[in-house]
Order: sequence, then C-alpha cells, then structure tokens
Amino acid sequence: MLELLPQIAQSFAIGDGALPVLDRLDDLVTRLESWLGFDLGRIEIIEDALVTGGDQGGERVRLVSDDELRSSDLVRSAVESGARRYAPTEAGTQAVAPIFMFGKIVGALRAQFRSGDAGMDTRLDVAAGVLRSAIEFNQRFASLTSIDSLTGVYNRQFLDRQLPVEIERAMRSGSALSMLVIDVDDFKRINDDLGHKKGDEALVAIAEIIRRNLRKVDMPFRYGGEEIVILLPGTPEFEALHTAERLRRVVSQYRGFKDAYGKVRDLSVSVGVAVYPDTARGGEQLFSQADEAMYRAKQRGKNQVVLYSKK
Repeated sequence: MLELLPQIAQSFAIGDGALPVLDRLDDLVTRLESWLGFDLGRIEIIEDALVTGGDQGGERVRLVSDDELRSSDLVRSAVESGARRYAPTEAGTQAVAPIFMFGKIVGALRAQFRSGDAGMDTRLDVAAGVLRSAIEFNQRFASLTSIDSLTGVYNRQFLDRQLPVEIERAMRSGSALSMLVIDVDDFKRINDDLGHKKGDEALVAIAEIIRRNLRKVDMPFRYGGEEIVILLPGTPEFEALHTAERLRRVVSQYRGFKDAYGKVRDLSVSVGVAVYPDTARGGEQLFSQADEAMYRAKQRGKNQVVLYSKK
C-alpha cells in the first residue's frame, strides 16, 4: 500500500478536473486517515502554494497565510525546525509534520494518534510525503495548462480561474486589487507592414519587458491577440498608476525590435487602470473598467495611461 500512495496522490492531483483541487485533497486526507491509522487529519496550505480555481477548502483542508500557519506554537516549532513535532493530549498525541517543497514551506499536516500507537514517525512522514506530491503535481499540471505558449505569460483561462481568487483574497484582507489592461498600439500595422512573424516577435518582446518590470506577486496574462492583463495584488491606485506608467515608458524606450533590414521600429502601449474596491465591485466589473480606460487611452492619442473614472 505504501508504495502505491504516490500514484494515488498523483491521481487526486490531476485526475478529475471537474472537482475542485481542495475537495480532492480533502478526500485524500480522509483516505490517509483510514490507510495509515490516525484520527482527525488536517492540512493547512499556504495560499500561494496551490492553483485552486477559487475553492476555499473543506473540513480537512484550509488555505492560510504564512502568519496564520505559524500562529500555533506546535506548528511554528515544526516549521522553523523543519521536523516533526508532538504534543500529548487527553486522547493520545497531537502530531505535526511540516511540508516543504523546493526548500520552501508550503503547509503543515496535523494528525491525532491514539495512545499506544506505534510507528507514528513513519506514518506521519508517509502522509506528509503523499500530500507534498499532490501539491507538487497540482503546480506542475497548472503550469502546463496556464501558460500562453507564445509569450510565456499566463493565459486567459488562468485569468478566468485566478481573478475570483484574488478578489476574494482582497475582500478578506481589506486590501486593494488593481488591474492593468495593456494593448499594443498599431499592432495591425506591424502585422501588415512587417508580417505576422514580426508581430509575434513584438508581442514576445513586450511580454518579456513586462515580466522583468513586475514584482513576483504580480500576474501578467495574455488575454487575447495583442492584449495583456496584469493583476496587482495589494496595490492601491497611486502604486498601480506608477507601475502602469513605468511599463509604458520602458516599452516606448525599447530599441530591440527591428524590421527585416535591421532598422529599429518603435513600440508603444496604451494602458487602462482600474482598482477594486475603489470603483469596481467584482472581477467582471474590474476588467470592464480597466478595458474601458484602455480604450480611452487609445482615443486620446495612444502611448499613455488612463485611470478609470465614472465621469
């Protein structure tokens, strides 16, 4: 049975896409309880460790911040030491196993063992290893299905999954979520004058410029054609405008895009900015407002940033 557990973890991580990943992990923890003989299994996973599609957890699985994960003395001791920790209870032993992936903490498993249970170390290690495999498979599978093959940024399908998650996170934390909608200026003319291959080259260059000038927590998506959407978590209006203007400026200053004769061709972008919850009340409205602001930038002469306003 123990030799089969990693395969079982893989099946739960990528098997039934119709079921939310946290529901599948919840079911996996329940089965681990039965297979390995412990009670009241719980796993807390740091929010950014999973691509969840907006599901919030269940009876045995909970998404938490890093601070929330460390709020328990027993869990904090396990995380900071990188080793199992135990504490006696009236019913037996409370056990915690930290779960690391690529040297980074991603969560912790709690398990309750009965008095007199033998082999707790082994059973706890097996359960934590299976859950780590499931989380890793989730990340790898998500990366295969979430990246735009041309530009290397996230694709529209991942935006559709991630936007509700970021709205929910902003709502719970009381922080702002800003969105930029970026459109390449005169992209049709680039394709018509230089050919579609050069058009693709321009998109790739702009996407790479954008990626190099964002924070690690910021998320760029290719929405379609020459349009790129960026989510800026925890970013209020003035910071979003600063980021948008920086991106606009570095694109306009780029001199690496050349035609077939080696002549430098200018690139520029128009950027629309909208902020939740300042003007938008949800994800769809946030996108429509940022998109409208981007079109206003086009109408005002292109190569500029416009903040959405109801006026």
